[in-house]
Amino acid sequence: MMPPSDLPYRLEVSRADLAQALKIIARVVAKSPGCASFRFENGCLSIEAGTTGADAPARGTWPLPIYVGASWIRRLAKRMPAGDPVYLRVDARRLYANRYSEPCAWTPRAELPPNEPVKIDESLLVLEAARILKPLLVRKSHLEDLVSETRARVTTSWSEEEKKMVSIIANAWVLLASLGVEASDIRRFVSEARARGTASWSEEERKMISIVANAWVLLAPLGVDTADIRRLVDDAVRNAWK
Repeated sequence: MMPPSDLPYRLEVSRADLAQALKIIARVVAKSPGCASFRFENGCLSIEAGTTGADAPARGTWPLPIYVGASWIRRLAKRMPAGDPVYLRVDARRLYANRYSEPCAWTPRAELPPNEPVKIDESLLVLEAARILKPLLVRKSHLEDLVSETRARVTTSWSEEEKKMVSIIANAWVLLASLGVEASDIRRFVSEARARGTASWSEEERKMISIVANAWVLLAPLGVDTADIRRLVDDAVRNAWK
């Protein structure tokens, strides 16, 4: 069984888009107690309460629906956190919008008592995966058979650190799949790099990864590697202090 804490939940949503979606839902839950659900599919965050739903474009990973008390929707709609985009994440059974958080659950409830343990089993993971894959004509029974076959074939399991990297590996696979790369290849590469003790980026350098990556996309056809850009940045920072 994979406990909820091992599932990565993190979305990046435009402040304006999220505010608009919350405003729609807040009107519905203003006079009705209960829960609202947060789902993510095909690049879209869907917030639902009762028979009303509102969508907002988003990026990230959100494996299963998350339920939060209706009061959270009303309060967040009235006072959106500072910053754009807004980062939604789940940590220790709490749903965060930047720094603001309240208790959440993996099952709908009329009210969500704070810090109440929530259990989730593998059948729920399979059920949600079947919902996501339904447009591709994949049935729940197909996934159950696949899970059984995989367990019989695979003798190694994901480490705790690898589970935390699921969203990163998934995003990398989206970019590399058309080149014949599998997620297992990326996972193996990461494991091998760590085993070799390859030097890693410092916390400060990690902040520059997206900048370096964007520059590399432009310069790669000219033979420039990311290591070259990193060296160039290091030299520029060092010379700036002379």
